[in-house]
This record gives sequence, C-alpha cells and structure tokens, in this order.
Amino acid sequence: MSVPQAEHKNIPLWFLAILTLSGTLAMHIFVPVLPLVGQYFQADLHEVQLTLSVYIIGLAIGQLFYGPLADSIGRRPVLLFGMLLYTFAGLGALYAVNLHMLIGMRFLQALGGCTGLLLGRAIVRDTSSGIETTKRLSLMNMMVMFGPGLAPIFGGFLASAAGWKSIFVA
Repeated sequence: MSVPQAEHKNIPLWFLAILTLSGTLAMHIFVPVLPLVGQYFQADLHEVQLTLSVYIIGLAIGQLFYGPLADSIGRRPVLLFGMLLYTFAGLGALYAVNLHMLIGMRFLQALGGCTGLLLGRAIVRDTSSGIETTKRLSLMNMMVMFGPGLAPIFGGFLASAAGWKSIFVA
C-alpha cells in the first residue's frame, strides 16, 4: 500500500533530516562516555562496548520490520511508535541500575530510533518525484552527514558539563 502524499506533504526537510539523524545520533554521542560508563558500573571496557554493538544490531533488526509495517499501515503510526520507544528507552537508559539494564535499554532505543533513520528518507520519496526527490535526498543526506562528526564532540561536552547520563536527556 502506498502512503498518500498529502499526509506528509508539508513536513520540512530539516525535520526529516533530524528524524533520520536521530537513529545514529544516539550511537555517536555515546562513544566518548564509554570509559565513564565502565567506571560507573565498575565494568570492563569490553563489556561496556556491548552497548554500541547491541545498538547497531537494534538499528539493523528494526528496519527489517518497520519498513514493511510502514508500507502496510502508514508512516505516521510506525514513526510515532518508534519515537516513543526511542524516548522511553532513553529514559530507561538514564535510570539504568546496572550495565545489563543499560545494554537492554540501548537495544530498545535503537529499535525505536531506526524508524527515523528508515522513514525520513521514505517520506521524502513519498512526497516528491524525479529530480526533486534526488535533490531533497541529497540535501537531507548532506545535513545528516554532520551528525557522526559533531555528536561525539557534543557528547563529550555534555559529559563534562553534566555527567555521562546527561546524553540520554539531550
């Protein structure tokens, strides 16, 4: 089932770029705090790195399900569910009492965050055609490419200013 174009026609490109970026932002912003997480939970760095591994796995697995689901029931409900899951899992990570809980919350956060990664681009394709689609996707991808470079800097700044858990509020 194709999603009607009118449903998403007025969504600004910057908003779609932020949606697309949100899925990977939570991974890149977390990298500079890995040693702090290890100290906090008194865990080996190899164990703490599982938070990144399960995040990447969650991003991959979620896309397998959300794509077909969004095609059948529409982009909006899938995107809303994903963003709610992303938000609540981030709060769960904020209040994690041990490393295992943090790893689980990071997996759930990735399952939610991948909806933005997947559906931001799909909405561009739904709402434009031909060369306009190419231009909009190129512009959006250009905006998104700054995330992996800037997120670790932002994560390090947040950790220095407010502690490593502050990245789950950002």
